[in-house]
Amino acid sequence: MKRSRLAILIGALFLVIWAGPQALAQDIEPNTNRPGADYKDFELLSPDPGLCRGACMHEAPNCRAWTFVKPGFQGPRAHCWLKSDLSAPQPDDCCISGMIAEPQRGGPPPGPVNGQQWMMEPDANRPGADYKDFELLSPDPGLCRGACMHEAPNCRAWTFVKPGFQGPRAHCWLKSDLSAPQPDGCCISGFFAGQQPQDNQQAQSEQQAQSEQQAQSEQQTQGEQQAQSEQQAQSGQQAESGQQAQAMFDISGKWQGSNGRTYNISQSGNQFTWSVENPAETGQGTLDGPGLSVTWSGASGEGSATGAVTTADDQGKALRIEWSNGVVFSR
Repeated sequence: MKRSRLAILIGALFLVIWAGPQALAQDIEPNTNRPGADYKDFELLSPDPGLCRGACMHEAPNCRAWTFVKPGFQGPRAHCWLKSDLSAPQPDDCCISGMIAEPQRGGPPPGPVNGQQWMMEPDANRPGADYKDFELLSPDPGLCRGACMHEAPNCRAWTFVKPGFQGPRAHCWLKSDLSAPQPDGCCISGFFAGQQPQDNQQAQSEQQAQSEQQAQSEQQTQGEQQAQSEQQAQSGQQAESGQQAQAMFDISGKWQGSNGRTYNISQSGNQFTWSVENPAETGQGTLDGPGLSVTWSGASGEGSATGAVTTADDQGKALRIEWSNGVVFSR
């Protein structure tokens, strides 16, 4: 019994030291669920509660709390629920929860070590020093940043690779050291503010000078290749526009509802419609990542609901949708 109490005290002391004196205080609650006040939810490819915590911190002050549902409780993958208010915690082995005790109004959330802020570097790659990488179900750089914040101080920097560069989904690389950043439209990177060593700053200055010289050299030959570059750029923009119009999941086809009705869904990009027979009904809605919203009308009346894709195959074909009114689609 004495050893058990000592272990609990040491664990609590570790959490206090790990959290640090932050302006944006985070409390982690193992084996705890915070039901209610949900405004967004999504699956996680990696069963890491730090991804859920990081997503909440990324959306502060709109996100006040979060709940990470372990794999096997709401499907084969882990699930993250973001909350707009501090609902009451309940003991539950299914989950790990957390809250932002004092939401900061305005500005980016600080990192977890001694109140230090994390710097964001758009269109920048930090190659090298990788110690972990994983796919992201949602193309949100805040998830990658949150994973690095969760593993600090082991994680010193991170690089988020946009969808289409290393596969159809976004990818996150966590780094044990501060490698020099390089301009690259594929990526978004970040690091601890104030953590950059002097020799690395010098390396960055040299890298910047080399980049400027290379840019000047490229500008000298730009006139000769202008027509070809414009044509390629136009084709690239059309392809990129086509990719942006594509939804994260394919929900088109026939679905069987838990209410006993059959739904035929047609999808165009992020927009979809459905039709039902006996009694007749039509609906239309939109997709936002794994989230859905729909309105419908028919012989049985009209209504609306929100939902989420909770299961999908490796090609992004949705296999299960759970709606806020309790109906579940499967196929």
